[in-house]
Order: sequence, then structure tokens, then C-alpha cells
Amino acid sequence: MGDRTDGAISAPSVNTGTPVPTDWALMGELLCEHRGRAAALAMLVSAALVARIGECPQLVLDICVLGVLGPILSIVDLRLQRLPDAVVLPGAVLVAVQVLIAAFLELNGAGLLLREAFGVVITLALLGVLAALPGDHLGWGDVKVSAGLLAPVCACTSLSALLEAALLAFGSAAVGLVTSRRQAARRALGPYLFLGTLVVVLWHGAR
Repeated sequence: MGDRTDGAISAPSVNTGTPVPTDWALMGELLCEHRGRAAALAMLVSAALVARIGECPQLVLDICVLGVLGPILSIVDLRLQRLPDAVVLPGAVLVAVQVLIAAFLELNGAGLLLREAFGVVITLALLGVLAALPGDHLGWGDVKVSAGLLAPVCACTSLSALLEAALLAFGSAAVGLVTSRRQAARRALGPYLFLGTLVVVLWHGAR
């Protein structure tokens, strides 16, 4: 996990005169190859969220993060061991805008914004410390996804949901680390982060 260099996707550099593929080119090729799986996951997750949560201001946020970005980033992370800034950072901006809209529609909008801000800061601080520690602990891409995408989703429910999602994510990742025989799958924490958040959101239902 921590041995990954997150951010820009790096392709092997071979001195053959052939241009090195860009981040978007690599992701596009990968998602084209797995477009059926990504679409099926997106539809399944989105349908589950709609059925469980119903109409509420946070539904669009949940579908955007868990139903759209979740399958895309999980597939990329599993295959390339990267959570690229080209997707994560614009996604975080979109999430921030959606949180502001949800807060405007909420009766206690100020309370929601305060909870969101605290959730993002505490997630960034705790996971940032883990990522900064020497050794194979956590990748910075995992930190960005957790703080910029998943913490706002959990904080819409409650601050305790952050802890629940973290326990589920790291617990399932530990199980995967023990049982998986594939080295690539062992280094990909992103899918477990999204899975933990999805389970918590579906468990709590409408907010």
C-alpha cells in the first residue's frame, strides 16, 4: 500500500521513441477493457443507494462518489496500484460543491458543514501521519481519497460513521492481504475504502 507512488500514473519508460501514455490514456485504455464491469458495478451500487436512502439532499453525493468514482478508481487501483490525482482531485472539488448545496438545502446547514469540515480534517491528519511513517503503511492516494471523497460521505451520516467505515475498510483489507495470492491485489487499498464506506452508508440508510 505505502510503496505506491500515488498521484500521476507512471508508465514504464523505454527509449524507443514511442511517446509515454498519459494518465488519461492509461486509464481510458484500462476502463475501455473493463467497461462492462465498471458499468455493472456503477448501476448496482447506484440502485442500492436509491433503494436504501431514497430522496434526500445527500443522495447525489453518495451516487457520485460511491456509484461513479468508486468503480472507476477501484478498477484503476487494482490494475495499476494507483489512485490518480487526475480523477481524485477534480472529484474532491465536485464533492465540496455538492456538500455546500446539501448544506444549503438542510435545515441545520451550519451543523452539517461543521461536521464535514471536522471529518475531513481528522481523516487527513490521522491518515497523513500513517502515510508519512517509514515503511509499507499507506499510500498518499489512499489519504486523498479518504479525506477528499469518502470522509464527506460518511460525515453526512455522523462522525461515528467515519470510524465504522475505517474499521470495515482496514479490516477487510487485512483479510484480503492474508487470503489473496495476488501481489497486485494486496497493494490496492482503494477498493476496500470504497467498500467500507458503501456498507456504512447502506447500513445507516436515509439521514
